Amino acid sequence: MKFFSPASLIFALTLSMWSCATWAITPPAKGTVTKVQGSRAIVQFDQVMKVGDVVQAGVDPDKKDIAQAVGTDTTTIIGPGAGTPATREYAFGYGWKTSSFTMSGVNTSGTDANITWWFNMHQFELASIFNVSSSSAGTNLGVGGIAQFDFIRNDPGAKVVPGAYGKVTFGSFSPTTGASSSTTNLGIGASLDWFPFIEHAALNISVEYDTISYSVTTTPASSLSLISGVKVYF
Repeated sequence: MKFFSPASLIFALTLSMWSCATWAITPPAKGTVTKVQGSRAIVQFDQVMKVGDVVQAGVDPDKKDIAQAVGTDTTTIIGPGAGTPATREYAFGYGWKTSSFTMSGVNTSGTDANITWWFNMHQFELASIFNVSSSSAGTNLGVGGIAQFDFIRNDPGAKVVPGAYGKVTFGSFSPTTGASSSTTNLGIGASLDWFPFIEHAALNISVEYDTISYSVTTTPASSLSLISGVKVYF
């Protein structure tokens, strides 16, 4: 029994990720300490504040206590309507993948919807991935993992983070004609995260090359893909 078509499932994933991406996008206020007397400080903000607003100094993710971080000239604080300062430790991602396949000597095209959950170790990132793909040849559901090396540290404040990654997924392929088969997908790619507006949401673009092996044939397929999406950090 078929409950969802690939197109409806991809649309549902797109809609759910768009909802997540609009979460808490108000950026933290920025304040500069101009005078300190004991436990009191005068802070000049880049937005209008009012009496009663509660502020909290942001902590550098590599420093373990707030006392170490307060010594900086400019400190991220929580202002009215602002979310908690992003540390970029975890991220929820969605990507839309457009591929050109070569399968048994025949060229075809396909689209994927990818959902990822990332663990950011600042220079190195790991992710679990779920994807659903659809092409003229059939439909594939897959799960797996990604390991990515970032060429600069993915810390708050970094606006552009380039990286290179490897990926492996295992799935089930249902062709338009013929028997279903299990699949193994090995991929390598180059990725770019761009934080144009706020610290905890990035636009992502990647170029990826994959080889896909099928249990019912000894002839693998290959694909070259362009992936665009968003990553929301916590």
